[in-house]
Amino acid sequence: MHFRFDGHLIGFRGAKELLGAANFDEQAYTSMSHWSLPKGVLGFADRRHFGRVHPWESEEACPPLKKLGMDAFADDSCKELHARLARSKTSLEEFC
Repeated sequence: MHFRFDGHLIGFRGAKELLGAANFDEQAYTSMSHWSLPKGVLGFADRRHFGRVHPWESEEACPPLKKLGMDAFADDSCKELHARLARSKTSLEEFC
């Protein structure tokens, strides 16, 4: 998912609430795509239609994910990031 300029995710309690809020006038939520979840509906909104959603079979099959760095807030990644920073002589600004 790439939000581009103004894309964002919006949660709804159900399909009825989504339909009541979506695509009816200039001020409405513009639904590009939405997913039914056990506790509601998640909608991808992008009024200017610059955002993109690409489905992939798995994380390994998604080339853009391979270009991303580690998630510094994930438990394992946090420990790895700390270890890399401790070994580095580079300033924090250059490291990031």
